[in-house]
Amino acid sequence: MRAIRGAVLGMAVSASMFASAAWAAPVKWDLSTEYAPASLPGRVNAYFADKVKELSKGEFDITIHYGGALGFKAADHYTAVEDGALMIASTPFNRMNGIYPIFELQSLPFLQTTLDEAENLDSALRPLYNHAMQANGQFLLFTMPWTPQGFWAKKPIVSKADLEGFRVRVVDLAAVQTMKKAGADAIQLSWADTLPAISTGAINGVLTSDDGGLSAKFPEAGLTAFTPVGFTVGVEMVHVNQKAFDDLPPEMQTVLLVAAGEAEKYGWALSRKTVADNLQKMKELGVTVGEITPEFKAYLKESAAPAIDAWKKRFGPQADMVFDFATAAMKAN
Repeated sequence: MRAIRGAVLGMAVSASMFASAAWAAPVKWDLSTEYAPASLPGRVNAYFADKVKELSKGEFDITIHYGGALGFKAADHYTAVEDGALMIASTPFNRMNGIYPIFELQSLPFLQTTLDEAENLDSALRPLYNHAMQANGQFLLFTMPWTPQGFWAKKPIVSKADLEGFRVRVVDLAAVQTMKKAGADAIQLSWADTLPAISTGAINGVLTSDDGGLSAKFPEAGLTAFTPVGFTVGVEMVHVNQKAFDDLPPEMQTVLLVAAGEAEKYGWALSRKTVADNLQKMKELGVTVGEITPEFKAYLKESAAPAIDAWKKRFGPQADMVFDFATAAMKAN
């Protein structure tokens, strides 16, 4: 009993010293993101950085560089974190085409169309993500969702006829395949290149979330209609260079992990609240919200079949097993 009391007393003294002692050395990291401060990822990343600073009593400072200000587009982030050019970055899964097919699964068209489905799927796939990322010297710290995707355009896109002459920016291969199959002219562009393409007329629509369009001020750029089709729910991850994490003092590793947990909880809740808030914002801005018929949604979903088949071929022999696992997990209550 005395030994137990002594151990407990020792832990208490250590905890007291830990709480009052200065940190070993201040830490400064730069976090790269391609999106604006007002976007959902921008707000969640800011919350995360503030939480890290708070928990470390100002000794761990993460500076967020919005809009690709560090010179990295989202598609560059994975390699940059692997190489150590970035210690930490915020990257949508659909900007990691061609790395591992598992990263493409969550953004397959019409696989998951609600935030509940997206959260279930994200939780189920987390071990597969980190298994893949381990080989590249990094790991997934936390995720955050966008709101469900639809079409930003000059008029509502609610029928096959509306897809004729529709030059729509999309972000990944599966979306290119689906929209071309449906009859649109799909153009794959980075987020940073999207607004210039709207202004020059190279595109006249964007497939993205309502929040993405509002934060980028699409209505001011002439895209005054949004049609929510539930194409997918984009998910963004914040990922960290493993060596940079290992080099942190243990107490700062704990700060980073706890802040990440808080940020993930905050981000998913914020996205749910944002869905309702954005409807009101669009109304105030005079944005027309299109209503999609079950027939048109079924047509778009049928158009996605070749993209899903192509993903299965890229994944390999175990594709059906993983796809069935993901589908079942996504529907779980």
